[in-house]
Amino acid sequence: MARNSASLGAHRTQRLVKVLLEGLAAPAPCPLDSLVEDYLAAQSLLVCKAHAAITASRLKRLVASLRARSAGVGRSIEDALDLEPTLAVEHMRERLAAGLAPATVRGDLLALQAALTWAVREGRLEASPLAHLRLPQAGRAHQRRPRARYTRPELQALVRAAHATDADRLARGSWRVPQAPLLVVSIWTGLRLGEQLALTYGDLDVRARALKVRAETSKSRKVRVVPLRDEPLQAIAGLLDVHTAVLGRSPGQGDRLFLGARPHVGSRLRHPWIWKWFQGLLKDAGLGQVDASGFVRTWHGLRHAAIDQVAAENIRAAQLLAGHASSRTTEGYLHRADDLVRAALEAVPTWSSLADSLQSDTASGGDHGDEALSDLPAVSLAGPAEGEMAEREGFEPSVPVSQDTRLAI
Repeated sequence: MARNSASLGAHRTQRLVKVLLEGLAAPAPCPLDSLVEDYLAAQSLLVCKAHAAITASRLKRLVASLRARSAGVGRSIEDALDLEPTLAVEHMRERLAAGLAPATVRGDLLALQAALTWAVREGRLEASPLAHLRLPQAGRAHQRRPRARYTRPELQALVRAAHATDADRLARGSWRVPQAPLLVVSIWTGLRLGEQLALTYGDLDVRARALKVRAETSKSRKVRVVPLRDEPLQAIAGLLDVHTAVLGRSPGQGDRLFLGARPHVGSRLRHPWIWKWFQGLLKDAGLGQVDASGFVRTWHGLRHAAIDQVAAENIRAAQLLAGHASSRTTEGYLHRADDLVRAALEAVPTWSSLADSLQSDTASGGDHGDEALSDLPAVSLAGPAEGEMAEREGFEPSVPVSQDTRLAI
């Protein structure tokens, strides 16, 4: 027995020494460039192309900034473990001092944190060197340039300006494809601009009056169906003849629903051109890029306007329209939350209306007995009747209970 115990103790000692030696061993190298490249390759299978491109741009910009800052103090960042929280903190302070929005700075660092977390999950790192980095707060309360809320008259003015611009450019021959339908569909569907530009005629179901957002073009990588009202459906229907003339044939299932305005065949719309055109619409509609409160009018604000209008009727329907996985995300799009709360409060009956209702019931022979009603309803402190109380098991009233006791509020 003693011999077996000694051999067991020696085995445990050997295992303990092995664990300690492995813990003291130098970690395996993890080149930062290859880590980022492999992470982006993995992400490209999970997110849409636009989202992958934004992530790649953020990582490239952030890594270059951290390397330049590290070189300034005589160090280099070649391995992922060379990343230090102090360098990230200095980067945050400099970017915020330069006037960048907290959400922009936070997004860059979140992209790097996600890449490092992925490396830990894949077994390439023991732990993320930036796991406990505190990021700048973002959200509506911390926005440097909050997004403006469009009113219905402003949206109508934008649509009129878009139609007027189309009529002028088409008459002069500088445009062959009207662009107002792009604006109308955005206002009534709440589609993201990237999702909208990726739509094809195969995604349009005229009988069902709906558009299908394909998984490969959706930010959530999920298919969703967006119903169409008369306004966007008519705007899309007006494009069919125009596209037939431009393409020289009937549009096929794979042809894009929205084409560029220039005469060359099948020109694609680009974000910079759309933004320049939209700025012109704001000017023609008598709206500045910044409203009186200092809020910025953007194209993405059209999506907020569409979701906000639906949320006033049903928050769940707004979530489905937006394609959000959580209703908490949809709540961030609500610019009329105060209006919703006010409407709910106004729907609650007032004390005076309750009193009038009770008085009318009493006058018509209701079951309120001889309750005396003043301007406000009375709350009875009387318990059950004495005989009723006596029927309860083991209960004998020691003090008579008066049914006339009242407390007027």
